[in-house]
Amino acid sequence: ADLALDRDAWANLSRPRLDPCPFCPADRVGDAHRAPAVSSRRCSILQPMSDQLAEALNTVVSAASGRLLAIDPVEAGQKPSADRWSRKEILGHLIDSAANNHQRFVRALEASELHFPGYAQGAWVAAQSYGDREWHALVDLWTSYNLHIVHVVARIPPSKLSASCAIGADAPVTLGTLIQDYVSHLEHHLKQIEHAR
Repeated sequence: ADLALDRDAWANLSRPRLDPCPFCPADRVGDAHRAPAVSSRRCSILQPMSDQLAEALNTVVSAASGRLLAIDPVEAGQKPSADRWSRKEILGHLIDSAANNHQRFVRALEASELHFPGYAQGAWVAAQSYGDREWHALVDLWTSYNLHIVHVVARIPPSKLSASCAIGADAPVTLGTLIQDYVSHLEHHLKQIEHAR
């Protein structure tokens, strides 16, 4: 049966982050990464959970795209310190996250239980030299990729949202939780981009 998802309840869930984020050492608790607080947006009508997840992602992406394009491209490439990512690199990390999670979401449709490898986030960002890319091209890529993920998520059968997904050595979570964490991860890093100095 389709279940309505109350996004306010997400903030009350206690679960480890699926991919530790090297950019956020202040958010670490032991070896786990604290999930960023989920915004208090609510769906006004009952709808299938996959539709609500897709709607939540679409809202985040649509709202952020214009704000990202308004950031000065020169400032987007400036690192706050030698050991911290620039806005370009944070957005590159979100592109890598989209690529990894896109395949997880689709592969989880093929089985009821899956184990995915993690990935070396800092190494991925460094290897792709996101700091050398044009800012607006990165924003366009991030926006387009995430709008495709919205399309994919909206088509996930509700029965598949309970598929068990484990990443690396982390405890398994459902596909629905994995998608929810993806949205929370986006919100967390978008705030960093928008408030970077």
